[in-house]
Amino acid sequence: MNSSIYISSKKIEVISYSYSLRDVSVKQVLTCPLPEGTMINGKITDPSQLASCLASLRSQSSGLFANSTLIVDGNFVFSKRIVVPRLSKKQYQLLVREDFTNAAENSEQLICDYHLMNGSGTETAILACASEKSQIESYISVFKEAGIKLKAIRVGVDAIQNYVNARPDLLDKTFVINVIDGITMLSMIFQNGINVFMSRTRLYSEDYEQFIQSMLKNLSGFIQFNKSEQFNDIESSFYLGLTDADIQLMNEVNPYPDIKLEMLNIFNNVKGSEKLSEHSHFAYLNTLLSSNSIDFIRSYNMLDKLKKQNRPKKLWIPILAGLTAALACPVVIFSLQAARVDTDIKELNDYLTSEAVVVRSEELDQIIEQSSHYASICNKFKEKTEADSSEASVSNEILDLITQTSGGRVSIDQLGFQKSTGMIRVNGSSATETDSAEYVELLRKNDAIKSINYTGYSYGSTGEYNFSIDVELAVREVGQ
Repeated sequence: MNSSIYISSKKIEVISYSYSLRDVSVKQVLTCPLPEGTMINGKITDPSQLASCLASLRSQSSGLFANSTLIVDGNFVFSKRIVVPRLSKKQYQLLVREDFTNAAENSEQLICDYHLMNGSGTETAILACASEKSQIESYISVFKEAGIKLKAIRVGVDAIQNYVNARPDLLDKTFVINVIDGITMLSMIFQNGINVFMSRTRLYSEDYEQFIQSMLKNLSGFIQFNKSEQFNDIESSFYLGLTDADIQLMNEVNPYPDIKLEMLNIFNNVKGSEKLSEHSHFAYLNTLLSSNSIDFIRSYNMLDKLKKQNRPKKLWIPILAGLTAALACPVVIFSLQAARVDTDIKELNDYLTSEAVVVRSEELDQIIEQSSHYASICNKFKEKTEADSSEASVSNEILDLITQTSGGRVSIDQLGFQKSTGMIRVNGSSATETDSAEYVELLRKNDAIKSINYTGYSYGSTGEYNFSIDVELAVREVGQ
């Protein structure tokens, strides 16, 4: 029996289903509430508690977990859309891994996968995703402890992109899909069927109305982003994980009358007697994914194989064979001539084994060993010097650029610099909605800055607009 599993911050949901053509028939739905703190933004923080809840569900219907796939979402999943030339499968895998090099401290421990999207001519687009190996292993370990073997681990953003691709009526529009999971919200902007921006927002609220207002303020940031990037105006903002009453209240206080706020009805083709709730979005979207979709378990199993392929070949084996063959030839020739040169060989051996020659040979061996040691030190010093000179660094000019640009309208509250990646995290605030976007555009024009990751702003408790950006410094060439 097929089953789709999604674990939110509040509960585990399991959907048993069968699939034919475009219809999904739901056979059974099981849920289990989770104690607070078991899951935080998709990460497992209490493995034993989660394993206990999974085991409890399995005890209710063991057959339900015979063919199970898990779908995950959270900030531990890195994702991006990449446009590249048409390549082989192995080349795509290497390209995706290279593109996520700076996503973790140890890029070799990243689980990476991709899904072909669309393209024209000699180019194509792929959705690339990655996660730290330890995060995937934590899911595999917890399910194993509960007696459940996972067939695949799918990704939420891939499921949403897959759903949009299957909706011809959405492919020529500009819209936002927002997925609410407790107090977090995943938002994806689509233009002509392509995801052009994605962000994750924590929804701070003290009451129900403030919760609704926080989602509308998030929409304001997307409007400003589309204008700054010269994208089309947003026509609709769709929501998953809300009720009809939530949408009705949002429309009553909607400050953007040109944007439709509505539920995204994804359950149109669902069959069966079991009814899915508004919180079943990811568990259901997982049932629509094909075997070619992103799968972290498949990539996890391929990681060791990929490392072995990238290891240097054992060149000493053919070299040793060649040397052996080369030495064999003169030995044969020497043997044929041995009868005529016995006297010469005896004199040569006597010379080579003489005390003076042996002492000089030992001195030469010591000199060669010392020279190799010093040469190794020089090479390491040279490599270190070149590496240090090519790393991005923060100068007074960079600090002045970040802190004084739009100084009258933007206040910088905190700076953090990571030398190994050349990234500066900037936390700031502004008085109006547009100041932060204008500030980012001014920074982008400076040659010292390679790129800026800006995810919009949030509304502060005292009326300010808070924002965070990641600034990647341009790495200077060696000798500059």
